[in-house]
Amino acid sequence: MPPTPRGNVTEGGRPEIQPRVRGPGPGRYGLPYTIGKKNHDVRMRAAPAFSFGRKTKRDSTLGLINNGVPGPTYGLTATVTRHGLSGEPVYSLHDRTPLLEQDKTPGPGAYLSQDTVPLRERKMPSWSLRMRTRDRHPEKVPGPDNYNIPTTLGPNVPHKRGGPSIALGPQSLNYSFLYDYAKTPGPAGYDAVNPSVHKNRPGEFSLKKRVFPPGDKTRKPGPGAHSPEKVTVSRVAMPKHSMGVRHSEIVVSMVTPADVSD
Repeated sequence: MPPTPRGNVTEGGRPEIQPRVRGPGPGRYGLPYTIGKKNHDVRMRAAPAFSFGRKTKRDSTLGLINNGVPGPTYGLTATVTRHGLSGEPVYSLHDRTPLLEQDKTPGPGAYLSQDTVPLRERKMPSWSLRMRTRDRHPEKVPGPDNYNIPTTLGPNVPHKRGGPSIALGPQSLNYSFLYDYAKTPGPAGYDAVNPSVHKNRPGEFSLKKRVFPPGDKTRKPGPGAHSPEKVTVSRVAMPKHSMGVRHSEIVVSMVTPADVSD
């Protein structure tokens, strides 16, 4: 038997499945242009096109060489007529020319009439303030705060009578009422008598750990451990949907003879 022709093979060595081979979409095709002259769409009517060429040096009509003389294209304004300029007079702004000789006569504000005393009137005395002049030979006389006044506390006052002075020495326990020669205990050396010795003794209790009675030590679920919304025994269950696997793109629907029979 002659060998069967093999189709295209993928990079993994598997045969290529034709239904999986997809052609390009509409975006892969480029439509012809409808603007311009080049590559214009033949199905559309093209408008007339004009090209701009360069200016030649030789006039093709008269056969003369262009000498650069301008034509009737002058930038004239509306005020220019065949009789000349028409319109209102126009003035230009310029800086003011300086005067040859400036008059430097003082005005009324240059005089201080309030500082002038009228004639034959008394003038109040006036003083001026200036810095203090330095003496040639300053005197170095000490002031009152340079003297130290002797203290008036203690027995060493030369011009006053001193009071009795008492010195503080260490405390001596010899022949002192603070020293206990007999070593006799005081009232605080005895403990208080327990009332239970000469009175009725009340009941006594001790604290110890808590004792639990014997019983079942298994852990019981609480109210939050139950899910009543999942119970379907006593009520109608809501419809449920499951997410299945994605079917192959090349699967063929099964057609039975009963589907095509009349």
